[in-house]
Amino acid sequence: MPVLFFGSLAVLAGVIYLGVAAVWNGPLSQTRRSAATADTLEPRRNGSTVFELSQNWPGFALVLVGGLLMLAGAVI
Repeated sequence: MPVLFFGSLAVLAGVIYLGVAAVWNGPLSQTRRSAATADTLEPRRNGSTVFELSQNWPGFALVLVGGLLMLAGAVI
């Protein structure tokens, strides 16, 4: 039972980490000001970096470890 608790806690912490990283990373889209185009909310580049492994690996690792702990707790 404690293994399931710690697994679910790790998954929750990983999801919260990824959410906070997405919010604090900055705006998901920025307006472009150009004479050729009107104002738009399309990003200049990929504005969302939520799923980039190089920046968010701790959150993904917490979710993975938590899932493995919950799987182990369910099997045992």
